[in-house]
Amino acid sequence: MGLTVYFLATPPSRVEIIANNFLGEQWYVIHMGEAQIGYMRNTVKRTDEGDWGFATTTHFDILNNSPVTTSKTLVFSQNSPHNLIRAKYRTIKQSIDNEIEIELVDQKYSTSIRRGYEITNSQYEWDFNLTDYLSVELWLYSESPKRYDRKVGKSLDIENLRVVKRAYSVTENNNRGYVIESGAAISPTKIQLDRNHQPTNLSMAGIFEITLSDRKKATALSNITSKTSLSIPLNQRIINPQGIKDLRLQLKLTGRSGENVVDNLPDIISSVENSDINAADKDSYLGSTIRYPVSHPIVLKLDGRPEAVNSVRDLERLVRYTHSLLRYKDDKAVGSVLKSLELGYGECTDFTDLFTTLARTYDIPTRPVYGIAYKDSSQPGFMFHSWNEIFFQDRWVAIDATWNQTPADPTHISLNDVQYSSLLLLSTTKSVQLAVDQITYR
Repeated sequence: MGLTVYFLATPPSRVEIIANNFLGEQWYVIHMGEAQIGYMRNTVKRTDEGDWGFATTTHFDILNNSPVTTSKTLVFSQNSPHNLIRAKYRTIKQSIDNEIEIELVDQKYSTSIRRGYEITNSQYEWDFNLTDYLSVELWLYSESPKRYDRKVGKSLDIENLRVVKRAYSVTENNNRGYVIESGAAISPTKIQLDRNHQPTNLSMAGIFEITLSDRKKATALSNITSKTSLSIPLNQRIINPQGIKDLRLQLKLTGRSGENVVDNLPDIISSVENSDINAADKDSYLGSTIRYPVSHPIVLKLDGRPEAVNSVRDLERLVRYTHSLLRYKDDKAVGSVLKSLELGYGECTDFTDLFTTLARTYDIPTRPVYGIAYKDSSQPGFMFHSWNEIFFQDRWVAIDATWNQTPADPTHISLNDVQYSSLLLLSTTKSVQLAVDQITYR
């Protein structure tokens, strides 16, 4: 009755109308190529107090039979300007259970980061409200933009505890509604919206498709197919990878099943010594997040860490130290820095996350890199791999803590999100091979 009286006395604003239009539950299936790999559930509801709650849960399983479930909830005040008042982010992967809780207290956001049973707290000053969250929908509702029109809005990146700007553009206005594309040049996502601006289909370069469905189909877990460890065969063995100056590889499609994604990949891929990250963006790769527990006591009290990292020799020591903390276990990705330290093992992503964490304790910008790297075995080939780039002595340097390489050898070929996903899909269907196009040594 109270809400009814409120709406009769105070007509809802445009952003409130949009939020109310979203009330309810939507289920989606997630496909990678032809295989169903997960589902997504979106729920919008009014709380008992009348605030708006937006919740999203995704569950997917791509590699190594290691399903990951991620949930995110944002609650906005019913009172204008409808500030964010609470938020929660949780990710579960086997025994790993991490969570961020955010609450608005005295005009500041108090955050609690739980990694397993360990909890750390901090405060942030953000300006983020319902209008920011629904800025694209409000733009479509209010301005009826034309094709190629562009909108820049704010987004809350909970996992990295920051508010960022994101750009979207209209690529189509069809009989179903708008098609919106994210502004990312590397891995744009196309979103088909219906006339109520509700997403019905999301596509990333034809690799991942998220399609509106019903609960029964979306949660039919028996249909979800995970993949095993993968590599891409190479036509010849590479001698002395550390001595390579330049390496160019030719991509060869060997089956028809990959034709729909091969356009996402260049015919030639090569090693690149210089990072594609602008030096001005280096500060984006500092600080603690749920993934990188930079300020956690367990990390800060590790025995044997270098006292400082000022010289190349210091950097070599840090890489060597990180390498010594874990044993490599193939197909045993832990997915948590603290848990991998406890267990004493991990996969390349665990070494990468650990090095990122340790390097940032010295206030050195560091980020993970994903791509492929040469693996010498009975069948030479390139494996999917991760390593690091660290901003050191005024330039980005590639290092590999998993293989204890400073710098990483030139067979490390970084890929953007679309390229990585495309190669992964091709390799699952065994539709791709690599051939050496050119190799020169120092």
